[in-house]
Amino acid sequence: MYQIFDVTLDADLALTELVEVGVPVNVCTLNLTVRRGTSMLLNELKFVHHWRNSGGHVDLSLAIVEQGYFVRFPALVDFLISTDGCLIEYFMDTPLPENTLRHILLDQMIPRILGQQGALVLHASCVRIDRVGAVLFVGESGAGKSTLAASLQTQGAELISDDCILVKFSPEPLVVPSYSGSRLFEDSMAALQAQGGELVNHYTAKFRPTQLTSPVLQTPQPLAAICLLDVHGHRENTVTRSRSAADLMTLISQTFQLDVTDKSSVRRQFENLQKLTAAEKPLFKIGYSHDLEQLPGLTAAVMRTLQQQAGN
Repeated sequence: MYQIFDVTLDADLALTELVEVGVPVNVCTLNLTVRRGTSMLLNELKFVHHWRNSGGHVDLSLAIVEQGYFVRFPALVDFLISTDGCLIEYFMDTPLPENTLRHILLDQMIPRILGQQGALVLHASCVRIDRVGAVLFVGESGAGKSTLAASLQTQGAELISDDCILVKFSPEPLVVPSYSGSRLFEDSMAALQAQGGELVNHYTAKFRPTQLTSPVLQTPQPLAAICLLDVHGHRENTVTRSRSAADLMTLISQTFQLDVTDKSSVRRQFENLQKLTAAEKPLFKIGYSHDLEQLPGLTAAVMRTLQQQAGN
């Protein structure tokens, strides 16, 4: 049995990114079974939504079927998810590299299933900074979340999650750890002097550098601040405070969801963001130039700004 966030997994494949557990570290809200499907007894599929990348190509598609939800990653793998989200079956016409299957399962499917269950799962990296607390870095794909979080790690921050984070309310917002490991392109690895590691999947050039793979914090952490990454048109790096609730509500575009046609599910995501807004956690906007030569300066500015905000 494995654990990710507050979910346990029984799987018929080795999930090497996760730690096997006899007893879950935290109280688990969902128990999932993952197995390879034996048959595809599906009628003609009618996809209700397609997620497209910046180039306009379809990355994944969703169909509603009698058994639950059918998700297709074109030319890669299909998933059949039971209506209650507790059974995940995967189907492949041709063999898929194991690292790719694990990546799609852990970093795409499980976050979307949790979102369908009503949880707030954000496309974000998260670290805990000494004398500050847990800080979210939220942004679209390629915004630099993983690079900035990894750079903060080199300055003593502790990794909570890379690229995806679960936020719970008790009643204050808590961030729930996922699994260890950063995911970086080679230029970011070079800038951080990180080496080695396995490819995240076979179709991108992101690696999991071994030097930045350390145990994540094992317990939920109180959320201290949120940083929104903006990469559009910035020649210089900037870190500014935002007091706009509208900025915080833009996070809806960075939530993981499965059935985006389910109005009740979408409504729950807006309700989650309203709770986050009501918590009044400090919100910052980071203008990121993507100039890796400026990364040390940006890292220092982020660390300094957050510590000043926390009164240190």
